[in-house]
Amino acid sequence: MKDEVLAMPYKPNWIIRFFAWVNRLPFPAWLFYILILLIGCAIQHLYAWWKGFLEIGLFNVFLALSGIWLVEQLYYFGHLNPQIARQALDEIRPLLDLDDEGFKLLSYEFTMVPASPPLILPMLGFLFGLVFAAAVRPSSPEINYAFPEFLFLSWGLTHTMTFVSVYAIIRQLGMVNQVITQINKLDIYNLNSLYGLSRLTASIGVAIIVITFLTSFILVPQHIESTLHVVFYLSFLILALAVFVLPLTEINRRLREEKNRLLKVVNTHIEDMFEKVRVDIQSNEMEQMQTLHVGIDIMLKEKALLETIPTWPWAPSTFRGFLAAVFLPLFIWLVQQLLGRLMGF
Repeated sequence: MKDEVLAMPYKPNWIIRFFAWVNRLPFPAWLFYILILLIGCAIQHLYAWWKGFLEIGLFNVFLALSGIWLVEQLYYFGHLNPQIARQALDEIRPLLDLDDEGFKLLSYEFTMVPASPPLILPMLGFLFGLVFAAAVRPSSPEINYAFPEFLFLSWGLTHTMTFVSVYAIIRQLGMVNQVITQINKLDIYNLNSLYGLSRLTASIGVAIIVITFLTSFILVPQHIESTLHVVFYLSFLILALAVFVLPLTEINRRLREEKNRLLKVVNTHIEDMFEKVRVDIQSNEMEQMQTLHVGIDIMLKEKALLETIPTWPWAPSTFRGFLAAVFLPLFIWLVQQLLGRLMGF
């Protein structure tokens, strides 16, 4: 999707301008990122074949996909996230008390990262990537394999993007709360307009799990045997859950308040109708009994319906999909451990 021309309250971050450039290429964005992956794969294998570290024609999975963490971040934050964010805003727009210009401004701020913070953030990310690569090098011999300088550069660039991504996530989740505060009226009987926000937070949580946990588990399964790596990955699982749920707590509070208000109204109506029934019975006036009976039945059905309405703004499919993404890696690891013990290795 090409970027729409919107009012610019601030200059977008350099990474946003890079994504815009990728969008203007004459071929799909996903193909561009696959090309990045293939170029990294070719450089490392050609070097390994040339130096004799790897038999010519033989491929190594880690060398082939060592840039996958960077590519995953670029594709998600450059293309998937903006699309999901725009769709969420389009769905929730009828609930917002904004004119066209106000909505355009909100859309821009929701999907664009400002030029701040300064370049110190990606610089720190690059330095952290180098330090992290050096720290895990003793337990990750694949880093020394063939062309370690390229892998150090790749890890530096990956963590450069990670630092920028963390800033973008924090800012966007703050914008989710800002959007929620601008909702003027909630219709608890129609929550579909709110589901886009949960799809956005769920997608961020799933991206965290896939990039930090699942990809590493598939490419470097021996890392799961390290206590440090287990703690590292579990901390990101907790973070993914927090990213999914915490930004929606305010809308959950408002939905609970609206649900309790409507239940109180229904209970009051039921109480009034029963009082009328008692009065009619005492006065032997039975003409309105049938009407009151129908009214009570309707109120009881509305109360039962209200009690079943959830107050978290996510579709069941979104919640199930998120839980599947969270627990699938753990399930795979448990199965692997169980099979290993049963088979004696």
